[in-house]
Amino acid sequence: MCITIKKQERETWIQDTVLVNNTAFAEVSNAFAAVFGDDVQFNWTREKQIEVIKSPLREHVGAAWRMGLVPMWSLRGVDLSRLNLREADLRNAIITYANMHDVDLSNSNLGWANFSGSNLIGVNLRSANLYGANLSSSDLEMADLSEANLDGADFGHANLTGVNFSGASMRGANLYMANLSKDDLGEIVELPGWNIERLGPIKINLDGAILTGARMPDGTIHR
Repeated sequence: MCITIKKQERETWIQDTVLVNNTAFAEVSNAFAAVFGDDVQFNWTREKQIEVIKSPLREHVGAAWRMGLVPMWSLRGVDLSRLNLREADLRNAIITYANMHDVDLSNSNLGWANFSGSNLIGVNLRSANLYGANLSSSDLEMADLSEANLDGADFGHANLTGVNFSGASMRGANLYMANLSKDDLGEIVELPGWNIERLGPIKINLDGAILTGARMPDGTIHR
């Protein structure tokens, strides 16, 4: 799909958005213009989308999707392994059955993104927003999810062996049939009741979850 944004049109949009105290569109369009030129014109293919996600524009691509600046391509099966994607905005992205091991997505906004079935071994998701994200059947072995927002996230049937959940928020998270063996659950949950410190009672689905070797907040190891 060919995307064309003329400088005059862009300036009009910027003026309109500033008038309504909404500078987000101006920021996004300026960011794209800085890379593609004042008259923004490019073929927005799946490959171009991947290229942009790998670039500093990753901070704006999610907003560009939501504003209708560019369409969203499915990234099913993509290989993004070992990349630095920190502070990316990939809200609502479809990145299923992807190879993302050892990717740095710290401080990224991944709300409602779909990572189901993906290889996320060793991924850095520290302080990331994964609100409502779908991580079902994914492999998150040894991932860092410390200080992350995991409210409403779906970890059903996921491999969470050795994951660091310290300081994470998990209101309403689904861990049905997940493997949490040897996880670091320090300062996240209390037993009984699975309450997150400072956040009060929550509901977490742990039906069928494997907790063998998981470290609890009091330092005990779940047997």
